Amino acid sequence: MFKNLIYSIYTIILVFTFYGCKSDVTIVYHYPPDKPINPVPASGSQNIVTPYLISWTCSDPNQSKLVYDIFLDINPDPQTIIKTNYDSTNYELDADLDLGVVYYWKVVARNEYGLTSSSEVWHFTASNISTPWKLRKPMPTSRYDLSAVALGNYIYAIGGVNNYGYSKTVEKYDPVANDWLNAPELNYTRGNFIAVTANNKIYVIGGMTSSNQGTYFLNSVEEYNPITNNWILKANMPTARSRMAAIVINNTIYAVGGIGRPNGTSIESLNIVEKYDLNTNTWTVIPSIPVSRAYMSYQVYNNKLYLIGGADAAANNIDDKVYEYDPIYNTFTQKQSIPTPRIYCGSGIINNNIFIIGGADPYYSNINETYDVLQNSWQSRVPMPNSSAKMSSVSLNGKIYIIGGYLGYPLNKVYRYDPTLETFIK
Repeated sequence: MFKNLIYSIYTIILVFTFYGCKSDVTIVYHYPPDKPINPVPASGSQNIVTPYLISWTCSDPNQSKLVYDIFLDINPDPQTIIKTNYDSTNYELDADLDLGVVYYWKVVARNEYGLTSSSEVWHFTASNISTPWKLRKPMPTSRYDLSAVALGNYIYAIGGVNNYGYSKTVEKYDPVANDWLNAPELNYTRGNFIAVTANNKIYVIGGMTSSNQGTYFLNSVEEYNPITNNWILKANMPTARSRMAAIVINNTIYAVGGIGRPNGTSIESLNIVEKYDLNTNTWTVIPSIPVSRAYMSYQVYNNKLYLIGGADAAANNIDDKVYEYDPIYNTFTQKQSIPTPRIYCGSGIINNNIFIIGGADPYYSNINETYDVLQNSWQSRVPMPNSSAKMSSVSLNGKIYIIGGYLGYPLNKVYRYDPTLETFIK
């Protein structure tokens, strides 16, 4: 016990210099860091909403460089380390906190000699007034006109356009860890395409790309298998096009509308519907929809495709039309129009509600509106914190993730939207 006490107080370095029979001893004391103080938020603070920049102050009598371990949980003596060997006295706390719960935290400072000092245990109460929108860890590569899908426990952000042009980058996001991981690249650079999941695989279809000869539409199809962890080429779609919609029913992918050059000359909005059989790797042209649709938002509910908004081939004349399309029975029914016509939107579906978020009308927008499929009615929701367009979006576990986008330049922002928290908004 005495030995441990001595080592916890200081380290003794003995330097001996001998002069004949005489020796001089120099003793250098190394003290622990000072105790971390001045917490922000102050202990006892109420209504803390994450993300929140926590901070403290600390010094070291040895003038040593300090690192910190940050502890946070709901125990009065917190044991969970949320960050270790951290070299700053400011830390953005982005944990998912339970509303109205008291959280305890402390900071342990450590100098380069391994000596430590702990702060007091501080506490705060998470807000019972929260926001449904939360920034998550940014995507490593800024992109727009990408596609994102959920597969297993991950969200895959695929392709798109970055500062250098069309991309074949794929990055996957872990929502639980709030972290991004690398994933295998596509075979082709592409943007403005559709991506769907079926049979535990990802399919990307069509889109646009560019080369020395200019920009052109794609009809290529790629399949990603997480078991083999690679992309392989599948049968080409009959019509090269982009900005279409898609639905998967009974091992069949239906690709609907979009823009392309069906006659090889001018760009047109399309009413084409083609279906891809996953079992036979074949495409078939089926009856078209009654109207040409491009730049629309879309979601799937009860094996029906909801096409929302849209524009002409030049992305002008934005309309407010909403259609329900049943590819099995080839029915096409007009529904209640969207209150704010927009294109380039993010979208998601939770239960029987379709959310249309952001986009351009033609100015960048942060509007959030939801369509109740059962009631055939629209409702305004809490807007996205920032305006943007040409993002991608994914519905996962009752939340919607908005990924990337465009605001005059490619974005890497990631927002998570939880509509259940809107009940706490005043």
